[in-house]
Amino acid sequence: MLQTTRNTAVVSFSLDSQLLSSFDRVIKDSGLTRSATLSELMRRHVWMQRWKKLREYGSKKAKELGITSEEDVYKLLGDA
Repeated sequence: MLQTTRNTAVVSFSLDSQLLSSFDRVIKDSGLTRSATLSELMRRHVWMQRWKKLREYGSKKAKELGITSEEDVYKLLGDA
């Protein structure tokens, strides 16, 4: 018998009934399940948080290096 490992986890949480009702109405026409929609929302949230940290890091480095324009970036790269 072939045995496969599950690569998902069941997550349980509570929602206000009004919010759940609104959520269901919104996703009804998408053709996606609650699970698929929530997975996508979580993926986007994680991506946005990573992008936010990257932008914060970039801003900090730009200040440290005195970069104020795209031209400064090109100069730093030796492309100007």
